[in-house]
Amino acid sequence: MYAELKSVGSPDCENLSQWAPDCQEWSLPLWLWCGLVGGGDEESFVVVVCSVEWVRAEIGERGIFDGRHHIIVDSFKWDRIQEYLGKRVSACSGSCWKEVAEKLSRLGLW
Repeated sequence: MYAELKSVGSPDCENLSQWAPDCQEWSLPLWLWCGLVGGGDEESFVVVVCSVEWVRAEIGERGIFDGRHHIIVDSFKWDRIQEYLGKRVSACSGSCWKEVAEKLSRLGLW
């Protein structure tokens, strides 16, 4: 069984292909709706895509940053981010949904 990225959305943005950050320090939460290839069911996984500058600011403020469930990019290029997410999701497999979802949860919060 393999995972499939069914759709992606954000509570902070209606159209990801047109979104552009307004400064160099930015982060954007994404909801990844994933399910089994060919299946109708899907579940959400939350990941934050953010700039290197945002991570630096977090480290400067707190002295440490835990990168789990974050994708750190040099710039917001939606096509590139979407392609990366699709490849990461489709690489997750297992003998049942629980095994697949546990692998997906390494990418995004389940």
